[in-house]
Amino acid sequence: MPAWIVTGIDTDVGKTLVSSILTEMLCGEYWKPIEAGGRDTETVQGWIECPIHPPAYRFQNPLSPHHAAALEGREIEEAYLQLPKTDSPLIVEGVGGILAPLRQDLLFGDLLLEWNAPCVVVVRFYLGSLNHTLLTLSWLKEREIPIAGLIFNGKAYPEGEELLLRYSSLPCLGKISWEPYLNRRKIQWYAKQFLPLWEEIFNLSGTPLSNG
Repeated sequence: MPAWIVTGIDTDVGKTLVSSILTEMLCGEYWKPIEAGGRDTETVQGWIECPIHPPAYRFQNPLSPHHAAALEGREIEEAYLQLPKTDSPLIVEGVGGILAPLRQDLLFGDLLLEWNAPCVVVVRFYLGSLNHTLLTLSWLKEREIPIAGLIFNGKAYPEGEELLLRYSSLPCLGKISWEPYLNRRKIQWYAKQFLPLWEEIFNLSGTPLSNG
């Protein structure tokens, strides 16, 4: 797969963490096309040594991208949101949820339709998260956007995990415990834990882990 899109059921569910782990695991390259109020790219740079592409857009305010752009008198254009060309696996961190508005007439999901790359959906459990997850998966499936599977992040909820996997018929691609502190060593540990499962599901035999 040339690209994997890491999306989530909401904001702050762990997309940056998952993107770092997958980039490390696949010896790939990382790209977050739009940053609004955050510094996720710098966070990833502190966790992994893989190549990192700069954001196409960076806004100061932690708001919906369309609102953050408007406050700066700017507008997000699809021409600047084409996937970077690379021979390595490209891990793309999404913006908020799949329906985050980038413009009055453009949603993040519209980019997923154009990119046509498999989505890894990050799930963190909270009140309403099952509904949010099922709505996210339904939207992707209705538009025939490929879904690689689910990654569960944070406090375990076995009943919720079982329901989502059974209902969606999608594989679990990894589980991340609640971590009070994250660093490069922890990212490497999860990358090594995830790799055998990914090799089995996606026939990634021979994919090297980065050194470190």
